[in-house]
Amino acid sequence: MTRSLALLTMLAACGSDPAPGGADAAPAADAAPVAAAEEINCPATVAADVGVAAGQYDPSAVTVAPGEVVRFTTSVEHSARAVDATLFDIPFGVTACVRFNQVGTYGFYCTAHGFTGTVTVAE
Repeated sequence: MTRSLALLTMLAACGSDPAPGGADAAPAADAAPVAAAEEINCPATVAADVGVAAGQYDPSAVTVAPGEVVRFTTSVEHSARAVDATLFDIPFGVTACVRFNQVGTYGFYCTAHGFTGTVTVAE
């Protein structure tokens, strides 16, 4: 009986010891995903400026590196909304900045008139 009790005690103790990296180990925290683009407060210096002139964006296409900022200046008659509206939606008559974090081409358009522009993010 003493031998059985000793064996049970050993098994119970082993079963509660977490193995390094094993099933009992705490899961590692995943890093938060980085948004492809995000509206931010405008810094003093930006990589590109996009405005509106004569019913079109001026310029209508800009290229920036990952992490750089584009400043959009809309008018009371024009806006700038990303084709994927979850990225940015700049209303009429404001100045707003967007940081582009991931390589790709991001289209945007005026919600009132439909003219378009693009931001290309390239390494």
